[in-house]
Amino acid sequence: MTAMRMGLRCAAVLAATIAVSSTTLGEVTGPALAGPCVRTVGIAQQVSAAEGAGRLTFTVFTGGCAAVGDVGYTVTGGTAQAGTDFKPQSGHLHWESGDILDTTITVLITQDSLREADLEDFTVHLIDPGPGVQIIRSVGQGRVLDDDGPTIAWSVDDSTCTIDTPDPSCFCRDVTQLMPIEPNCDVIDFDLSAGLPSPARMWWSTLDGSARAGIDYVPVTDRPETIPAGAVAGELVVRLLPRPSGTPRRWFYVRLSGVSEGVVIDGIAVITIDAP
Repeated sequence: MTAMRMGLRCAAVLAATIAVSSTTLGEVTGPALAGPCVRTVGIAQQVSAAEGAGRLTFTVFTGGCAAVGDVGYTVTGGTAQAGTDFKPQSGHLHWESGDILDTTITVLITQDSLREADLEDFTVHLIDPGPGVQIIRSVGQGRVLDDDGPTIAWSVDDSTCTIDTPDPSCFCRDVTQLMPIEPNCDVIDFDLSAGLPSPARMWWSTLDGSARAGIDYVPVTDRPETIPAGAVAGELVVRLLPRPSGTPRRWFYVRLSGVSEGVVIDGIAVITIDAP
């Protein structure tokens, strides 16, 4: 994930929360507190990058009340091997009272000249929450795209959103760029194993699962996108539609239906909408 993309998302979260920050802090310290103050934290569900990127960065978002909070994390291997494909690590994250901003966990990945599987993975686990902290999404999958193959490989990442959640992947700017940043969108990341030698075209669509087009989200059908030369990542935006409180968790798909350069190694993303 590029610094520009991270900056846009963090700015969206800050803009969405400034207006309510005084109310949130009042709930932490005010006399009208009706129950225990709980800070919620969660990690991005899936993050991919080319081996040559040198790192994978996971956003850890926070919501609920803005009390002091701590959570630990650890990184473990899957098909990607600790010490060979990525640097194993563990640590902890801390929020001071009043801090409503997201933070990140960065995992270093190793570039080599070996021909490996097109995609290898590891996991980041949030563990050992401190007092007053609830983990609502504990596992993030890191995916490393091998850059030593003969063609450029494309993949899309799964994601999970809740309507009005502080998760930065659920904020977006209108595709016309004329509207301000607003909630109730899902931003789906796609990644390439190497930079494009020239501009390329891709086409994508949404497909129903338990979530229904026109009821839960605004459908997309074979939408073309032009990806600039040199790009190694990008974003697809789907607008989510408000649903009544108590609507159960539901999901739909985003599918890459074609690319003009390279091959698609994971062209289906599962988009989960958590209950509001």
